[in-house]
Amino acid sequence: MISETRFSIEYEISDTGKYIFPYPYEDTDSIKGYGVTKEGYIAPIKENYYFDGSTNTFIYPTNGQKVEYVKILLRRQTPVVSSLSVPNGYPFYGIEKEFTKHTMWIQEISKQMVDTHNDARHVDIVDNDVTNMKAEIIRKMDKATLDCTTERKLAKRWAECDESPNGEQDTESPTNKTQSSKSWALQSKRAAEDCKEKETEIKTIVADGKREAANMISTVQQEKNESLQAINAFNSRLSEAKSDIENNMRKAEGEYTSYLDTLNQTGETAVQKVISAGNTATGEISRLKDTKQEETQRFYDQCKYNLNGVTLQHLDELQNKKRI
Repeated sequence: MISETRFSIEYEISDTGKYIFPYPYEDTDSIKGYGVTKEGYIAPIKENYYFDGSTNTFIYPTNGQKVEYVKILLRRQTPVVSSLSVPNGYPFYGIEKEFTKHTMWIQEISKQMVDTHNDARHVDIVDNDVTNMKAEIIRKMDKATLDCTTERKLAKRWAECDESPNGEQDTESPTNKTQSSKSWALQSKRAAEDCKEKETEIKTIVADGKREAANMISTVQQEKNESLQAINAFNSRLSEAKSDIENNMRKAEGEYTSYLDTLNQTGETAVQKVISAGNTATGEISRLKDTKQEETQRFYDQCKYNLNGVTLQHLDELQNKKRI
């Protein structure tokens, strides 16, 4: 039987681009490769690869180009195809081989369920990142608005007050306590420029945020779809496997019962032949015994007759001698 736990292996990216798969598998198409990014994302390798069944080696990339992954993950994914055929007279090997295949498949489904769970957790993380990004945009917009408003209010107070509103001196003013028109104009200009810069910064942040949010939302949707597809595929494969195993068990049970019936019938026929042969032998022995007894009796009677004949002849001779 195969190992119940080992059906995947992970490698660091190698300069040779060759990775050994050391565990049992049904055929070369069962071995699938996945690339692992530095962020931990797992993506299926769909091109530029080859699995050499003679050496159990996964080759990637075949075109020699540099890959973006940091690790390579090899997994066995046995197709859900079954054609159990119990050999006549020896069903156990066929049954064991079929359940070996289903053991492989169930192992792979268990791993797929773990990956699906991890994908769902990653979706939650990305959703949270999107929420945090929106909050950060709002916070920066509020701060920029507050800064601009504060600058405008301070400029206005300098222009309207008889004395410095913040305790600072204005060297351009004759009294050093009120703000000159020149300073007020310069400060207003700086405030306007600051507001414009902050407005540009906000627009940039908003644009970047929208773009990043859109990317995140797209990623979330894609991963949700992939998770849903994985779950649906799992349910479908589980249903197929259940039906497959039940059908194979019924078929195996039927063929095994037929096999036992054949053995029983063969045994009964053999016993009947033995009994028949025994009866025939017994009858033959009895016949031979009777024949032997008859032959013995005839021999005895013949001997007795012969003996009597000799005796009578001898008596006649004696009588004749006496007369003489």
